[in-house]
Amino acid sequence: MVFKRKKKPKIWARLKNFFWPSMGWKRSFSYIKHRAIRLNASSYAVSAGLAFGASISFAPTVGFHILQCFFLCLIFRANFIASVLGTLIGNPWTFPFLFLISYKIGWLILNMAGLHAPFAQDIDFSFSSMTQAPWAILTPMLIGGYIMAILTFPLFYFAFYSMIKPAREARRRLIKKAKRKNKERVIK
Repeated sequence: MVFKRKKKPKIWARLKNFFWPSMGWKRSFSYIKHRAIRLNASSYAVSAGLAFGASISFAPTVGFHILQCFFLCLIFRANFIASVLGTLIGNPWTFPFLFLISYKIGWLILNMAGLHAPFAQDIDFSFSSMTQAPWAILTPMLIGGYIMAILTFPLFYFAFYSMIKPAREARRRLIKKAKRKNKERVIK
C-alpha cells in the first residue's frame, strides 16, 4: 500500500484514534467523502452502499453490521466498500442515541401489537440483569432498529446521491480540463 505507515501504532494509539481521530473529525469525514467519490462504481451503487451502512447502524447487532451490509449489497448490487464506510455513522459516540431511538420505536410497536414490553424505566440496566433477561431489552431494540433502518434508508440514499452525483461530475470535469491542458502543453 502506498500510504502505509512504516511503524504500526500501538493498540492504545489505535484505540484512542478510533474514539477521537488524531486528524480531527472534520478531516476524517472529508477523507470518507473523498473515498466515496473516488470509488469505482456507479453513483447508485455508492449511494446505496453508504445508505445501507448508515441505516443498518440502528440495529443493535454491532458485530454483524458489516456482514448484514455485505448481504444487502449482494442483493441490491450496491458497493460493499461504500457500505463499510457508511457503517462509520454508527460509532461509539452515536450508538447510545441510535440504540435509544431503536428501543423506543420497538417498545412502541410491541405495545401497539398488544405485547406489553417493559419500558426502560422499569428495567434495571445492570450487567447481572442484562445477562439474566437480555431479551427484555434486545427484542424492542431489534424490532425498532430494523424498522428505523427501513425508514431511514431512503433518506440516507437520497442525501448521499445528491452529494455524490454532483461531486463526481465536478471531479470528472476537473480531470477532463487537466487532460486538455496537458495535451496543449505537449502540442506546444
